[in-house]
Amino acid sequence: MGNSHILELNDYRMIIALDEPFLPPPPASPTERSALVRTLIDYLKQHGTVGRLGLRAEQIPASEDTEGQRRLLRALLTIREPQPLPENFHRAMDALLEQERAARPAVIAAELPRIADLMSDSAYSGAASVALWQGGHHDARCGCDRECRE
Repeated sequence: MGNSHILELNDYRMIIALDEPFLPPPPASPTERSALVRTLIDYLKQHGTVGRLGLRAEQIPASEDTEGQRRLLRALLTIREPQPLPENFHRAMDALLEQERAARPAVIAAELPRIADLMSDSAYSGAASVALWQGGHHDARCGCDRECRE
C-alpha cells in the first residue's frame, strides 16, 4: 500500500493481538458496579467528552442513581472522540460489562424451540433443526457443560 497512514493488515493483526484468545476478566461484584460506572464517567469527564454534549464537567452531577449513571456512561461512550483509552479504563469497562452479562439470564441455544415445534404445519424443510430467537448474542450459550462462549 502506498499510503504511509494506512496500516498493513499483518501490522494491525499484531497490534490488536488478533490471534490471542480473549480472556474476559472476572465480573465485578454487584456492589462494585456503581463505583465502576462513576470511575468510567469521571475519566470521560476529565478528558473532554462532556464538552461534546455542550456541557461542562461540573454540570454532570454525581448521583446515586446507578441506572441513570449507566445511561450517561453509554451516551458519553457513544459521542467520545475515537482515540485510545488507557488499559485501566478497558479493565474497568470489561469488568462492568461482564457483571452486566452475568446478571442477565442465559439463553441455552439447544433449548430454543424449533420452527417445527411452533408451527407443526410448516413446509420449510429445515423446520426441525432451525430455531428463531430475538435477542442479544451475548446472552446465548451453547448448552454444553464447559464454560465456553459458543
